[in-house]
Amino acid sequence: MRKYFDHAFEGLCNTLQPFAELVGCMGECAKITLVYITIPLWIVPYMVYLKIKERKENHA
Repeated sequence: MRKYFDHAFEGLCNTLQPFAELVGCMGECAKITLVYITIPLWIVPYMVYLKIKERKENHA
């Protein structure tokens, strides 16, 4: 009985392995996409900050 269980468990693990790799790849793709989507959210305020800093330096 143990031999059948081990064989079935190995078969299940081998079947699910490609899905685990796919999920891992999808997670990495989601992280990369999140970074590229949020770029305007942190670049625009930084550009405004630099512009304000430049104006303060010119008037001082």
